Amino acid sequence: MSADSEPIRIIQLLLGSEVSNYLESGERLHLVTYLQKTQSESLDEKELEIIQKIFRKYKKDLS
Repeated sequence: MSADSEPIRIIQLLLGSEVSNYLESGERLHLVTYLQKTQSESLDEKELEIIQKIFRKYKKDLS
């Protein structure tokens, strides 16, 4: 799996699991916005950091 697809895989895991029930509205918005921006290729490093922070917060709940 390439590094470019890793954030997308993480987002799909979060949104496709029971964890999505616990996401704050702002977190859900960041995840969905990130997915939309991957399609338009207008991503920035700060957005990736936010996605990784959200993933770390809920990582234990995905197990």
